[in-house]
Amino acid sequence: MNPFFWVHLIVWAILIGLAYARGKSINQGWLIILPILGAIFDLVPGLNWIPLIPTILNVACIICGVALRPRLAA
Repeated sequence: MNPFFWVHLIVWAILIGLAYARGKSINQGWLIILPILGAIFDLVPGLNWIPLIPTILNVACIICGVALRPRLAA
């Protein structure tokens, strides 16, 4: 197996971890969904033929993580 695949997978895991931490810090737990969907579209054969979907989802995650304000816990 190509060693660059593992590097790619590790970077996706780091991005998902960062989105989880940011979502937890601002009480927006759904934020982790965006990089998970991006990883699925990037790593699943057939889905990775759709261009720019992972990039769009990652940019949306970054924008939402920065723009959303912390929600008070109920």
